[in-house]
Amino acid sequence: MAGLGQPQPLSQLQLPLFSLLAERECGLWRPWSLDRHVKEARAHDVRLSECRDIDPPFPGAEVSCMAVDESEDRYLLCGYADGAVTIIDVEDRPGGARSKFAAVVKIERASNAATRGHSYGVTGVAWYPKDTGLFISSSFDKTVKIWDTNHEQVVVNFNLGQHVYGIAVQSTAQAHSLVAVAGGDQRVILCDITTGGQKHMLLGHRGPVHAVCWSTREEYV
Repeated sequence: MAGLGQPQPLSQLQLPLFSLLAERECGLWRPWSLDRHVKEARAHDVRLSECRDIDPPFPGAEVSCMAVDESEDRYLLCGYADGAVTIIDVEDRPGGARSKFAAVVKIERASNAATRGHSYGVTGVAWYPKDTGLFISSSFDKTVKIWDTNHEQVVVNFNLGQHVYGIAVQSTAQAHSLVAVAGGDQRVILCDITTGGQKHMLLGHRGPVHAVCWSTREEYV
């Protein structure tokens, strides 16, 4: 066992975790030290899967952003540098030594005003927190789109008139359905999914905003 302040090397760090927790309760691990070394051990063991693969929906296309739904932990939402968006079902299926996951939704790049997708690179994707029936995408085409997953149609389109560098949704919000948008003109824009309007424009930056993130504890922060 490791002495206090002298944690085991990664090669000797054995799971299951409850054994390590028992050692921590006996004072053999400092809490921060155990947390750090468990994370390091898991990161050290990360490998490319040999039994799971994704069938590329658009061969050669560059993926620019991704998000996995939090309600089912099953659907991988991908945005592409050419403006396309896909949803890939990554649920494990029994039987067979190798699983190959395919796209269940493919939205191609918009080639004209009548098509649905984005006309420039997708900069952010996010699932609606409460279910997988809606998802959000943003793009350098200056829009943020709210999509109906089942019908593969845009239900709300925010034309912001500026480059959009990213989006964020509040996963635990109960009182609002706001999407925070990182704008190219120094502003953070709050778009309301429910009303389809821009609720607030927040000033304070001196240059383009490249990223936004909501607090995990305070729904209005």
